[in-house]
Amino acid sequence: MNIREQVKTIEDACRLRGVEYSDITPWPEPKNDFQKAVNNFAHSVIVIEALNEGKVPDYDNGEPKFELWWDMRGQAAGGSGFSFGGVLYLYSDSFVGARLVFIEEENAEYFSTQFPHLFEGFMVVKK
Repeated sequence: MNIREQVKTIEDACRLRGVEYSDITPWPEPKNDFQKAVNNFAHSVIVIEALNEGKVPDYDNGEPKFELWWDMRGQAAGGSGFSFGGVLYLYSDSFVGARLVFIEEENAEYFSTQFPHLFEGFMVVKK
C-alpha cells in the first residue's frame, strides 16, 4: 500500500512512527499562539517522518530532496495569504539530515494538500 494512503491524519503518522499523539504534542491544551505553533511544528515533523517512511534525508548521498515553498503574500497580492507555491528540488551539501524535507516529490505535494494547516500554523502569525 502506498504511504500516502496510510497517512491521512496526524494520528495515522503517529501510529506508523510508533509514537503516541500525546507524546509528540508539547502542549495538549495550548493557551497562546506560540504553543499552537510549536504543536504544529512537532506534528509536521512526525507526518513528514511517516511520509519519508522513517528515512532521514541525507545530504551526503547526492539523492534529491524536496522542500515545500509557500506563497505567503496577502490577499492584496492576489493570494489567499497562505497557499502552496510548489515543490523545489535543490542540490546542496551538508553533514546533517533535515526535518522538513521530503525524499519523494509526490509526498511533498501530498503534504501540501493534506496538511497545509500544519505549516501555516507555525509559519504564519495571524493578526
